[in-house]
Amino acid sequence: MNPIVIDVFLTCIEAFYLLYLFQNEEKKKRNGSWVLFLSFVVAVVCMSCIDVPVVIKLLIEIVIIMLIGQWIWEISLLKLGIYTITYIMAIVMSELIVVQVWNFFAAPILSTNLVYDDFRISLIIVIKALSFFILILVKKIFKPDLKVTEWDESYPIIFSGSAYLIVIIIVNINMVHIKSTEDRLLVLIGDGIILIAYILNIVCSERYIATKKLLEERKNKLMQLELQYDYYQRKKDDEEYVRKIYHDLKNHLLLMNVGEGVLAEVSNKLKKIENYYHTGNEFLDVIIHDKMQKADNKVIDLECEIDFSMGGFIKPIDISTIFGNLLDNAIEATENLEEGDRIIICKIKRKKGLLVVSIQNTYKCNALNKKKSKEYMHGFGLKNTQDAVAKYNGECHIFSDKNIFKVSIVLPIPNYMIEERKDEFTDGKNNK
Repeated sequence: MNPIVIDVFLTCIEAFYLLYLFQNEEKKKRNGSWVLFLSFVVAVVCMSCIDVPVVIKLLIEIVIIMLIGQWIWEISLLKLGIYTITYIMAIVMSELIVVQVWNFFAAPILSTNLVYDDFRISLIIVIKALSFFILILVKKIFKPDLKVTEWDESYPIIFSGSAYLIVIIIVNINMVHIKSTEDRLLVLIGDGIILIAYILNIVCSERYIATKKLLEERKNKLMQLELQYDYYQRKKDDEEYVRKIYHDLKNHLLLMNVGEGVLAEVSNKLKKIENYYHTGNEFLDVIIHDKMQKADNKVIDLECEIDFSMGGFIKPIDISTIFGNLLDNAIEATENLEEGDRIIICKIKRKKGLLVVSIQNTYKCNALNKKKSKEYMHGFGLKNTQDAVAKYNGECHIFSDKNIFKVSIVLPIPNYMIEERKDEFTDGKNNK
């Protein structure tokens, strides 16, 4: 077989291992991985063709990974260095382990037992398989927030990988005894296919587990949203009932000629019941009232400018999902800031045939909590909000600028509502 083709194949495998190690890191450049992959493969193959010494080759590989890696990933220089050294060590260690184990059980590799070049290639495939196995373990150990349940999920992946590794080793052991050139070539191709199958098995299994976990988390979040909706529904009914009692109580106190001092004291204690922000939608009134109380308790300035009178086409559970979610996120993001910096601005207005929503808040984004900030920007709460908005053919956009986080939503108002309130849409005042 052409040695350059073999070298390119094996180098591509190594480059893939490198990207696999960085798989969970945030990217600065969306397609930057291809730049690293191609640069690495071209550089390594060229160095192999001109027979560069191993030490210099490793140093050049480290420089390539460090320079391009810093450009691609949101990662500290120290962590990038640890990843790079770990990758190089995995490649070197696997080679040492395979060679030493073979030398222990058979004649030394450097002696006359290397009759065929095919055997060298088969031996390299074993080394690459072992290095990938080492990287799988290292990747799990390096993950700082790895839970016990995630380790339990990893066992089948590790064991299935071990099975592939054993098969590759057995093929390599028998390779040296095969005399026919055609048979050796066939076995070698099979060995390469097993290596690729081994890698795909690991990658696909991890992707399956990650997808399954994502679906479970989204399911749990949807259950929380349903409970939240039930809470607002009960709260709406209860507070409506309490307001009726409050009005009756005021009238009874007046008829009983209760002293002004007692009446004033009772009124002061119950005045919060009437302290509602009227949005034009009773269900949203309850949500805004609830969030205003939470914000007030945490000394957060929640400013509202809301006209939701045309929002009746949105189901209450979706109103809860959108506004309950976004305001909870905003409160959570601002509560740890300095008191004067805790600001949330919620605006909802009608603009021609559209309902325009804008919720923005201050939040702290720095190098120490950049990852947490990104999780906040792309969390399940916002995903469920986007799904709810999509039901009504709306659009949801997320902006982050320094210490301001903003979610903008545009919802088209259905034609039947526009027809019902045609006069409001034709006057100049409401068509801003």
